[in-house]
Amino acid sequence: MLKNHEISMFRLSSWLVFASILGLIGGANSKFVSAEDPVDILVEFESGDIHQVTAQFEHTGVVIVDNAGQDEGARTVPLKVVAKLDFDQRFTGKKQDLQAIRIYRETKADIKIDKGSTKSALSDENRLIVARIQPSSFQRLQMASISDVLKQNELELIRNPADPLSFVHLFNKRNVKTGDKWKISSEAIADFLAVDHVYENEIELVLKSVTKNVAKIHIVGSIKAEVDDVTTEMQVSGFSLIDLEKKQLTAIRTNIRENRSPGQVAPGFEGQTKIALKVSPKISVPELSDDALSKTKAKRIERKLKWESDQGNFQITHDPRWRIIASETDAAVLRYLDNGELLAQCNVVTLPSRPADQPLKLADFKSEVEKIVAAEESADVIDSQELKTTNNLTALRVQVDGIESKVPITWIYYHVANSDGRRLTFAFTMERAMADRFATADRVLVNQTLFKPLAKKTAESEQGRSASKPSTKPNR
Repeated sequence: MLKNHEISMFRLSSWLVFASILGLIGGANSKFVSAEDPVDILVEFESGDIHQVTAQFEHTGVVIVDNAGQDEGARTVPLKVVAKLDFDQRFTGKKQDLQAIRIYRETKADIKIDKGSTKSALSDENRLIVARIQPSSFQRLQMASISDVLKQNELELIRNPADPLSFVHLFNKRNVKTGDKWKISSEAIADFLAVDHVYENEIELVLKSVTKNVAKIHIVGSIKAEVDDVTTEMQVSGFSLIDLEKKQLTAIRTNIRENRSPGQVAPGFEGQTKIALKVSPKISVPELSDDALSKTKAKRIERKLKWESDQGNFQITHDPRWRIIASETDAAVLRYLDNGELLAQCNVVTLPSRPADQPLKLADFKSEVEKIVAAEESADVIDSQELKTTNNLTALRVQVDGIESKVPITWIYYHVANSDGRRLTFAFTMERAMADRFATADRVLVNQTLFKPLAKKTAESEQGRSASKPSTKPNR
């Protein structure tokens, strides 16, 4: 049975006791703003600006698991996540082109779920990250590894509320007096809280005080938003400190109470998120110098993630719209969301290896699929073909159309084989009405599948197993 994938960690968050910073801001030659004078509440980055960001996140409450189709219904499981991030950031965009390159020094999360516990961290090859806010995208805050490809749990570790790039749109108000209140755009609060879309926005900012060129701004209110295809309600309360002369946020501390229902790609959550973050200027960072970056495989953001089998035998690189909802040693269940709407599901399962010189034929695979769907009277095989993937794997594809619970359904089955006899199956399921939007997403996913080279002993074991026990039921 498949187990729950590492709890999606939602948008990991927590809080940290602040070091005293008010006395460190402003120099002897600074011109202090009077508390009675109107001020501009702005956060701006100039190309080349470098900052150190330290943050701690705490996420406590209960996870709500929807046992659809089971008598006991939804159940709750206690959750506590404490995560720490420490990274240097070099701003590489223009004022309105919000992009930065980051080197992560520390990334760790301790996750306690029910009676179990686990940890999460960035791998060494994924510590150099490009981050940007893309206004035209459904998920506006995007991140990608420069050197490799992030795993889903790695992205969820570093994509959090209160990302420094979100401050530019959040704090963007001129001519404000102490005591003034103002609302911000739904897009700005979506970036700040790392949600997909905001339906109702009652968040207000309040200029509480100005002391020695430092503005203290309260953030209060509520929103109703969409995250991972479900609605969530959030109550927000916190404050930030902004250096008015440098136009830089130096610290922020925020509490978020959330009530999120379980969805089709992630469990629900009821509890509290505490966030604390500090930003400090730096003169230089060797890993972010022009010379260092010129030696990397610097690239534009490619919205890709990867999933590797626990044994490391194969890897699937995938569009982030594919979400892994469950996995075990060599199997996974993925669901495909487009703009928050579920379009399809894919089950990936490892098969016993076949002798390398006895590959499965398309006619045999088609026959196996026909046996699988025989119980469905409406099911018809409408297409079968043999393909070569971009990684030079042999893929057998069989498409079946039918009716399930009075809904027209399409099933697409793949048998994917490596030249050494290792094999996988992919089983895609979708409503036929979604076919146009899903387009060729099945072929793209299969094309990005890669079997990794086996260690010598493992390879010999695989060959021996294949020779002694050839599979008679290749799709089971």
